[in-house]
Amino acid sequence: MITMAHNTIGGAAGAARRSPLRPPTPLQRAQYAAILERMPAHQWRLLTDYLACSGERLAEAFAHADTDIDPGSGACEVARYWRWLGDRWVLVDSPAPRQIWLPEGLVARLELAGTGEELFRIDGASGPGLLRRYVRRVWTPAVAAVSEEMLGGARPGVEVLRVTCAQWMAEAGVPWPLSAAHLGFRRTSGFLRAQTQVLATAAGEQ
Repeated sequence: MITMAHNTIGGAAGAARRSPLRPPTPLQRAQYAAILERMPAHQWRLLTDYLACSGERLAEAFAHADTDIDPGSGACEVARYWRWLGDRWVLVDSPAPRQIWLPEGLVARLELAGTGEELFRIDGASGPGLLRRYVRRVWTPAVAAVSEEMLGGARPGVEVLRVTCAQWMAEAGVPWPLSAAHLGFRRTSGFLRAQTQVLATAAGEQ
């Protein structure tokens, strides 16, 4: 078990684990692209693309080593997550272990050297420290910059990327049970309760 000292991330870890009372509305393609364009460097855009395609919780995505992904098949093992214990972060086994498959184009952009080091390290930060920096210094300002023009004044948190992932899978015709498994839900019923906005959109397209 690996631990990290407290880095004042506040409640972000809990937010990464808890489902919001009212699921956010999935981002439209143009909205997603606008947010991405406001991010300062390609590493942050790649990280955002990873979160949107994988649908992983933040605490899961930032726990990856570069050996968790098979560069040939795109298979990705989701096995760990960063858990906040009130005074420190601890790297523990995921309560929703699973294997997911990532798009070939995304895998080709990742640095998969097979060293066992962190999958995401940007400007010297990784793990919970990178999570905090991403949420506060990258995602939040990018959303604020396009909020009025593209989002109708809304300022969704990073959890909207999981809902957007579910939306993209629905648009691609992926069955609900497979989408639920991809996102780490133990039961399809739990996935459906958490994705009411996706269900409404899918019903409207039928």
